[in-house]
Amino acid sequence: MYLRKYFLTTRYIRTLEQLRINQSEVCKLYIEIIELQEKDLQYKKRRISLLERLYAMATEQNKKRKDNHDKL
Repeated sequence: MYLRKYFLTTRYIRTLEQLRINQSEVCKLYIEIIELQEKDLQYKKRRISLLERLYAMATEQNKKRKDNHDKL
């Protein structure tokens, strides 16, 4: 009886240890995902900034063309 109880307790502890290890791996993967999402967000912010500058430049160029055309 004692051996059976000991065996079950040992199996239970091993199962808990494996569960903790698995949870740790899942947490590492979540951290990696979050870091990649942050990098992606930074990239998108830089891209938006660049597109806004290009839009402003194109708008200014169009305004100058219109002003030059109106002078003729």
